[in-house]
Amino acid sequence: MNRAMSLNSVIGNREQLIGARASSWRRMWSRLTKNRKALIGAIMVFLIVFLAVFANWISPYAYQQADFTSLNQGPSLSHILGTDSLGRDLFTRINYGLRSVCIVGFGAEFVELTVGVMVGALAAYKGGWVDNVLMRLVDAVASFPSFLISMILVTMMGRILPVMLLAVAATSWVGMARVVRSQVLRVRQTEYIQAARSMGASSLTIILRYILPNAMGPIVVAVSFGIPANMMAEAGLSLVGLGINPPTPDLGVMISEGQQSIMSYPWQLIGPVGVFIIALLGFTFLGDGLRDMFDTRSRR
Repeated sequence: MNRAMSLNSVIGNREQLIGARASSWRRMWSRLTKNRKALIGAIMVFLIVFLAVFANWISPYAYQQADFTSLNQGPSLSHILGTDSLGRDLFTRINYGLRSVCIVGFGAEFVELTVGVMVGALAAYKGGWVDNVLMRLVDAVASFPSFLISMILVTMMGRILPVMLLAVAATSWVGMARVVRSQVLRVRQTEYIQAARSMGASSLTIILRYILPNAMGPIVVAVSFGIPANMMAEAGLSLVGLGINPPTPDLGVMISEGQQSIMSYPWQLIGPVGVFIIALLGFTFLGDGLRDMFDTRSRR
């Protein structure tokens, strides 16, 4: 009898928690939609991702197609952003360059999220020697210069897109692990976690079903800021001569080449730099909006 009453009480508390969580999500969504900067950022991110995904259909030329009759041509009806020193259409190459940047930005963040969540959640939930070992590993990885490690990996393994992705994600996952650990430590001692544990739920079930959904806010914000950071890291590798092997377009390489001809052909720098700035600002505005959305203490 007492066991049944206890079970009913837990179920009732869980239903109340689900209802409160749904109401909280509605309030946060309303706060996000009223944030003009966040909406502008979301539109900019959508535009960047749209151009990258549908580059094959949007671009009027092949990215490696050279036209020696249109070398260094300025913006025109046939080439809306001009051409480069080989007569290749800059609009086309920028679209494909965005694809490369987005693959590295989103792909590296996926790797960071996967590794960071696994390490951070396991360290916080298990505690004890597991926490000490994993966090000492995090500290050891964080002690290495991330950009130097990326340069070494790209130099040793080759300047191809998968290597660039792994090189960017090699050390940046430690920040996500720390964020996840702090949130799991905050959530794991709550009453509904204790109730789930007393009813025999496995550790994996508790982490995936109860802890992570309630720690999702800071994680989402960290992801929204991590993607542009990965893009900047990839562009930094390109600027020091470790970009993706040609003829695959790369925004960092295009910016580096545009710097050399800025006085004579400024459109070769303005185009890729402008698009790259739009991408970074879009994710930054969206990240600020998400941070305000999850921050219950913020007031408009």
